[in-house]
Parts: sequence; C-alpha cells; structure tokens
Amino acid sequence: MSVRPYKNKRREIQPGKWIIDPYLGVGYPRRPLTFVGTELEALAVHNEMLRSAKPVLPKIRDLYGEWLQSYGNDHSPQTVIDAVKAFNHLLPHIGKIYAARLTTTMLEKFKNERITQGVKPRTVNKELSWTVEMGYLNERPWQEQ
Repeated sequence: MSVRPYKNKRREIQPGKWIIDPYLGVGYPRRPLTFVGTELEALAVHNEMLRSAKPVLPKIRDLYGEWLQSYGNDHSPQTVIDAVKAFNHLLPHIGKIYAARLTTTMLEKFKNERITQGVKPRTVNKELSWTVEMGYLNERPWQEQ
C-alpha cells in the first residue's frame, strides 16, 4: 500500500499525518505527498490520484530498445542485425509516433517514400515486416495479396 504514517527526522510517527506515494506506472515521476487528516481520507486521496492519472503512451522509439533486447534473446545474431538495419530506416519516420496510434496509412507513406528513393519494394516490405514482429500490427496490409 502506498499510504503510510508520516515519520519525522527522529523516525517518530506523527499522529494525523500520512505519506501518500502512489505508483502511477512507468514514465511517471514518484512524488510523495504529505497529507494531514485521517488514514481513511489519505486513502481516498490516494485512490483519486490513481483514478485521475492519465496513461503514458509510449512512442515507438521508446519501446525499440527493450524489444530489440528481447528479440536478440530468441533469434540469431544475423537476424538481429537485419532488424537493426531495418529500424535504422524506420525509426526516423515512425519513431516519434505513439505505438497505439500507428496506422497503415503511415506505413504506406513510408513505403512510398522509400520506393521513390530507389529502394526495391521487396526490401521495403521486409523493413515494414518488423512492425508486425514488434506487435504493432497483426497483419501486413502494405503487401498486395
């Protein structure tokens, strides 16, 4: 529980004072709050803080490092090198996008830009396939069936 009695510098519990220290998730700084009142009131404030916290949406560039490390545990070094090469092209285009907001339209735009640069469609499709590997999309809508 993240509501605990307040202790002074001599480590003595101060009656009627509480420390509220909610864990709001990754990306939120921990800022303990000193509260004066009853324990029940402190718990109510704590619950309200948890309810009103806005979720932090991770961007693709923020998730890439963790994903690559995990991917490296299950795949050969050469496959990991291929993934890194693909993401060197992808991240400048989609790295700033929130993972939950990635759309196929954004990926089509990337595909069109890469093809106009002279890259073969097969190479671009391979680069885009990593978005499926990361779990952002369930299928490969940019490939023609």
